[in-house]
Amino acid sequence: MLTIDEWPARLASADMEEDRWPRVEDLNWEHDGDLSWLCCERLVEQVRADDVPLVCFEVFRDVGIAVVDGGTSFLRIEFCPNCGVLLPPRLRDEWFDRLEALGIDPGEDPLPEEFRSSRWWRDRPA
Repeated sequence: MLTIDEWPARLASADMEEDRWPRVEDLNWEHDGDLSWLCCERLVEQVRADDVPLVCFEVFRDVGIAVVDGGTSFLRIEFCPNCGVLLPPRLRDEWFDRLEALGIDPGEDPLPEEFRSSRWWRDRPA
């Protein structure tokens, strides 16, 4: 199984759709410690654990179950597997839309600092 530290390198080598995937080296794959947007402490613990096949891409506010076939696929989950609560909506499409509105191609152009982590959605007005 891939750990969170192994995902960026694997994604960089994966055959991804070029026009819809950011440069992996530009994203912050580390959790900033604040996973309070997740519904329960048990899910937070599982996302941080190396022996549980849950992955969390905080920059996109996305959680899923890793497909343990050696690749980078994961099955996105919409409900917490522990408490059944509906998870917040993923922001991957919005991330791409906002960068496109700024004239930035995330597959080619350097990313602004705020789009390299969850800061782009955490710091926006409610």
